[in-house]
Amino acid sequence: MKVGQRQFEEELVNQAGRKSNIVIMGMSGSGKTYWSKLLAQRYGYPHIEFDDLIGKSPELADLIGGFPGKDAAEKLGNYFGMPWTNGFDAKEATLLGLERKFMSEAQPTGSILDLTGSCIYHPTEMEAIRATGLVIYLETSLEKQKEMLEIFLAHPKPVCWKGVFERKNNETNENVLSRCYPLLLAHRAKLYQRFADVTLAYAVHKNLKSAEGFVQEVEKRLPPP
Repeated sequence: MKVGQRQFEEELVNQAGRKSNIVIMGMSGSGKTYWSKLLAQRYGYPHIEFDDLIGKSPELADLIGGFPGKDAAEKLGNYFGMPWTNGFDAKEATLLGLERKFMSEAQPTGSILDLTGSCIYHPTEMEAIRATGLVIYLETSLEKQKEMLEIFLAHPKPVCWKGVFERKNNETNENVLSRCYPLLLAHRAKLYQRFADVTLAYAVHKNLKSAEGFVQEVEKRLPPP
């Protein structure tokens, strides 16, 4: 749904009259949960974080219950493993299936939907979510992507690769991760753009200081009245 400037402005201040959602997507670490929470607090939107929905679900608890870890995130990491771990593809498919389930469920109109980084692997569900509101994509810069890779190498966490991870002859685990992670980000960026109504470059949203500033940048990219 391509929301125009007038509707966007009116719904920000008229909670009872909201007819659309604000949908925020991007890579893990792009800032989508930070901005989702800030906008929700400032303008009185319910904040629905899909990573949180999945993390607290009985289905995930059943999957990771037998794995060690101090919390659900650590248990999920131990369950999921790395892309070279035996059975990784099946576990990736299971997690994506769980993600698809939550994305297919209707959410209250007039909410901020904070999607997972892998949401774009579910095109049917993404089209349905897109039809409910304004989809904002938070880009990452090449510099930020290098930082994300360093963090990932130091503290690996579950990532759905969807076939982008492919080892070449004699590559070490660290070498193949270093080579394939930027490919994953580039592949996902194309998919995010496919569903985005508004794209905020990293150089734009990283320097914003307030929810009002974020809103102003979004409004600049919406159809005028």
